[in-house]
Amino acid sequence: MAQTGIIPSQVTTQLSAISRARSPEAVRQGAELFNRLYDTDPASVGDMPKDMQGFYLTVKQLTDSGMASETAIEQAQNLTYNQTDALKAQLASTQSTKEYKKDRGKAMDSAVSSMSGFFSWGNPSADDQTPEAARFRNDYQSLYDINYRTTGGNADGGQKNDQPADRPHMEYQRG
Repeated sequence: MAQTGIIPSQVTTQLSAISRARSPEAVRQGAELFNRLYDTDPASVGDMPKDMQGFYLTVKQLTDSGMASETAIEQAQNLTYNQTDALKAQLASTQSTKEYKKDRGKAMDSAVSSMSGFFSWGNPSADDQTPEAARFRNDYQSLYDINYRTTGGNADGGQKNDQPADRPHMEYQRG
């Protein structure tokens, strides 16, 4: 991991199992490992399953904001793995609001800024009408929405996209 930025599959498998464990101490240790990996190289967790990323990022955010570890773990497990139909409906409702769409647009603009110069047609924005920008926007919005739901409504989780421009088969990437 230190040299390649890639987390060994055994570590990912262990973190996945730990994230669903009922032992607060085991989950706390898994969360600490995830935090170290994330703090060292945030991109390294990008290949982990989205629900697991959402779980550990939620634990990190809650504990960083002062919540006790056990409470943060319980909250994160409920948000990530125990979504009720009511929560799913609430998330879908939130996703239809102007504020959500505005936040998603800001996240996309931020992603575009971080990839400045990467696009062959310039830097797209949320309102560009070119076919390439439309494909990028559609992909980004889809990934953001999926990640938002998978992480139980964690807006930061929505931003942890498999950036569409990072996928070599897409037409909006420079060849």
